[in-house]
Amino acid sequence: MKNLFMKFLTVFLSLALLLTFLPVSVEKASAALTSKRLIVYFPDWAIYNAAHKSMTVSMIPWTKVTCVNHAFFEVDSSNKLATIDPDADFTRQFQHSTADLAGHFGEYKYYKTQYPNVKIMVSVGGWTRGQNFHKMALTPATRAVFIQSVVDFLKQYPFIDGIDIDWEYPGVDRAADPNDQYDKGCPGGPEDKQNFTSLFRELRQAYNNNGLSGKLLTTAIAAGYDKLELQEPNIYAQYLDWLNVMTFDFHGAWEQTTNNATPMYANPADPSGTSPIDIKNKYNVDYAMKNLRDNYGIPASKLNAATPYYSRGWVGVSGGTNGLFANATGPATGPWDNPSSPGGQYPYFQLKTMENSGGYVKYRDPVSNTPYLYNASQGIMLTYEDDISLAQKLDYINSNGFGGIMVWDISGDDNNFTMTNLIYSKIINNNLETVATPTFSPPGGTYVTSQSVAISCATPGATIRYTTNGTDPTPNSPVYTAPINLPGSNVTTTTTIRAIAFKSGMNDSFAASSTYTILDNTTVAPPTFSPDGGTFDSAQNVSISTLTNGAAIRYTTDGSAPTSASTLYTGPINVPTNTTMTIKAKAFKSGLNDSIEKSASFIVHNSISYLPWAPGTVYKIGDIASYNGIVYKCTFQHTSMTTWEPPNAQALWSVYNGGATGETVATPTFSPDSGNYTGTQNVIISCATSNAVIKYTTNGSTPTVNSATYTAPIAASSTATIKAVAFKSGAYDSNVASATYNIGTMQTVATPVISPPGGTYVSSQSLTVTCSTPGATVRYTLDGSEPTENSPIIGGSISISKTTTVKVKGFLTGMLSSATATAIYAIVPPTVATPVMTPGSGNYTSSQTVSITCATSGAVIRYTTDGSTPSASSTIYSNPIVVSQNTTIKAYATANGMTDSAVAAETYNFGTPVKLMLTISPASGTYTGPVSVAITCNYASATIRYTVDGSTPNPSSTVWTAPVTVSSSAAVKAYASAPGYLDSDIASAQYTITPAKVATPTFSPAAGSYQAAQTVTISCATSGATIRYTTDGTTPTSTSNIYSTPIDVTATTTIKAIAIYTGMTNSDVSSSTYTITPVIPAWGPNISYKTGDLVSYSGKTYKCVQGHTSLPGWEPSNVPALWQAQ
Repeated sequence: MKNLFMKFLTVFLSLALLLTFLPVSVEKASAALTSKRLIVYFPDWAIYNAAHKSMTVSMIPWTKVTCVNHAFFEVDSSNKLATIDPDADFTRQFQHSTADLAGHFGEYKYYKTQYPNVKIMVSVGGWTRGQNFHKMALTPATRAVFIQSVVDFLKQYPFIDGIDIDWEYPGVDRAADPNDQYDKGCPGGPEDKQNFTSLFRELRQAYNNNGLSGKLLTTAIAAGYDKLELQEPNIYAQYLDWLNVMTFDFHGAWEQTTNNATPMYANPADPSGTSPIDIKNKYNVDYAMKNLRDNYGIPASKLNAATPYYSRGWVGVSGGTNGLFANATGPATGPWDNPSSPGGQYPYFQLKTMENSGGYVKYRDPVSNTPYLYNASQGIMLTYEDDISLAQKLDYINSNGFGGIMVWDISGDDNNFTMTNLIYSKIINNNLETVATPTFSPPGGTYVTSQSVAISCATPGATIRYTTNGTDPTPNSPVYTAPINLPGSNVTTTTTIRAIAFKSGMNDSFAASSTYTILDNTTVAPPTFSPDGGTFDSAQNVSISTLTNGAAIRYTTDGSAPTSASTLYTGPINVPTNTTMTIKAKAFKSGLNDSIEKSASFIVHNSISYLPWAPGTVYKIGDIASYNGIVYKCTFQHTSMTTWEPPNAQALWSVYNGGATGETVATPTFSPDSGNYTGTQNVIISCATSNAVIKYTTNGSTPTVNSATYTAPIAASSTATIKAVAFKSGAYDSNVASATYNIGTMQTVATPVISPPGGTYVSSQSLTVTCSTPGATVRYTLDGSEPTENSPIIGGSISISKTTTVKVKGFLTGMLSSATATAIYAIVPPTVATPVMTPGSGNYTSSQTVSITCATSGAVIRYTTDGSTPSASSTIYSNPIVVSQNTTIKAYATANGMTDSAVAAETYNFGTPVKLMLTISPASGTYTGPVSVAITCNYASATIRYTVDGSTPNPSSTVWTAPVTVSSSAAVKAYASAPGYLDSDIASAQYTITPAKVATPTFSPAAGSYQAAQTVTISCATSGATIRYTTDGTTPTSTSNIYSTPIDVTATTTIKAIAIYTGMTNSDVSSSTYTITPVIPAWGPNISYKTGDLVSYSGKTYKCVQGHTSLPGWEPSNVPALWQAQ
């Protein structure tokens, strides 16, 4: 046994030693290539379509491109990587197909041997095949399935250089286009934000763990800033080799106004909106690329812009400027379009032939220089990219140091590959030296005095051109000849100077930029913080300074705005661990305006602990441990043994310098909780973080990594305080948890008394709290929560100025805490007395002088005479009001510190008494649900009486005060009466209440003919409705199957469904028939067929009657023993 063990150990350590040379941690992607990239997408369906030149892999200009992205694979329903066309990708015969591998991938394998430096990648998803991204990325387990399938694929096809993820778009929930049979939609949700990042991190980890660290991982991402806000590109970029920014399709026929599909810059004349999404200013190449570089901090060399070899277009175009920014009625239909869901997609090679012919006139956007075709007679506008606009884009890429360009797609170029050759000559085969980047002196920053900025370039003879408005310089910008003066003034000014250096025979320099803020010379310079706000792993000492000499800085740490009376800054402010603190500061100096307020937020985690290595412990890959002061990371799973200490077993451990894992250990919890008990308590401590180690103390001290390790319940037989901290190597330590157990008979603190008692008061109250237990500390809350030992202590009186629930509790060491005393205070200011009018309402034969009085002294009365409700802007009453015609006077009174009075109303009629009139609303009719019935009278003070049973109302009937809900069929009758008025006629309304009808169920996908099994979902627009269905063609009833999960349809089937909801009428029956007609593959040699397989040959269908592997000459028509014609 010993010899066997030693043999095993020798093999184990040999394998482990080998693995030490393989990266196993999540490292950042390999360094970006030093040269530019020309990445082209090859669509696997191009072979079927003349509009794509029936293009094959052999037609790709292999000598010009640096990377080919095969489009597309998908994530299948089992969360695995899968081809969408097995025949085209792996079976169809092409020039270089072999017995082992045919299809596109057979071609890729051949061309990889001819052009080994050209990268070949598989792109996953695209616009129409993102249906399973959200589901796949949702959990670590589902991601692991996909990632393993990627690893398996890359190992099976080693000539493939990596995977490109084209998820359009994380965080966006997009349904399938019902008019496009190929579009599967792309579900999404807010959880995609972190899951998208996790997918890249775990893919990179899997590459490293499986000997694939040399493989590439890239993505195609949105150019729209609003979509990027649903992602974390600043985080996941570290795991990627490059990012293809889809700087096209900024505009298209989904909009009703024509525009540029790929504008370089914002056009001030663009009519696009700026809210809630700023399309006008931010939907362009320049903003998109610089947003990722400058705002998300992604290196420019990792970012590839994109160019479309196709157009976007509209029909029904009128107005605008030669068809640009014009109204349109819908999309044009091009040869690249699905006619059922068009978008005006013409390939570039066809657009070239249309320029200035057949009624099409070529124009250019004056800002972006991008071309478009306008056919005024047909009302068609097409926007696209040509060699001139592409050359401009390539110069932009070179000048800004971006990594290269991505093409969608290569089949759109002309037969001479004019556009691709242009890219190659501008960014790939460009052997010219580049002019040195200009530099600024002094550097950009914030200054309190005027500055004179000098610009220089290390390349002799170079001409520097600059701008001061933040735009990129061009060959027509001003030439730099002398320092640029930035003067000070009585207002703060900010100037961004950008410069590019030019020299004949060399590439233009990269653009240099520097921003200068010259502060208002009448105002103190704003404070600055060092370090700036952020998240930290250790306590921070924060310094605050201002550029204004002699200014005093005042600050707060409680979130309030600093004033001249706030704390004076004299030295660094300590932010301890496990603290979140926002520091706000303001600077003051006599004779100058106060500075603006500045703030910085600091999040300081607990410290990071590393548990010591120990023998007999199971360590898995990625576990972290310390040994003799050095931190190590496990690189091979094992159970530790003496002599296998990390420095002695380098095959199992590597030195770890990675810092925190980002995880914070959960705070331990106790069971039972703190409390008073009469007997011994067995205290269980637990932690929600897996693999965490709990350390504890029972003497009140704070536990450390060297304290006792919790392994079993702790017996508390006498009063004790247990404190616990949970540790996990490489993670932030948990917070300290504490529980106190009082064991034995103890006295209780007396319940505090609150004075005055709770109640309703008309003004603020000052509360005092007393407790008869000497030495007790009384703590309180004002939010209704239970006071604890951490609640505020009552140090004097408590001022209550609004309705508040006050709770107080007494505490004293060695005694049980008191019962909680609760008092509720309602602060309700007194109400002003309602005004009184003399004389009151009535019928009069002569004019009346009406006086208005209010019993509240000092109240102000406001009134109206047109029947409207008086307000704060109404006339103030000062003298009696003379009325001589029918008039309604309304009045209310106000007084400082009091609630406004109710509105008083009196109506004065002259001559024949007025008959009251009633209105019942809504009108009689049939309704699908309960009706809220309101009854109004032309005299607001009239008394309205009503019935709902159809009987005639009388003086003893119910008085109407508020709307009445009628939930079943009923007749409402009412009349009104008032002194001095004639009673109204009886008003009535008949309401018939019928249940609403449930919405008819809908199916997705729609009924039709399909070549593969379909997963059918049924939905109903009526929330909460139950769907019942049949699949045998019968009409569903209330006892049919309940729909709960999608239905798999593998053969021709008719699904019928109804929706049911209690209290509503059942929906109509909906029906959808799915005809499943599988694609029958063509017969071929060297293929294993089993009994029952179907094939096509020479226009006929055959069925295999005996399993066999086909050979040349065994064609179905020649071997009736093997095949039977159908």
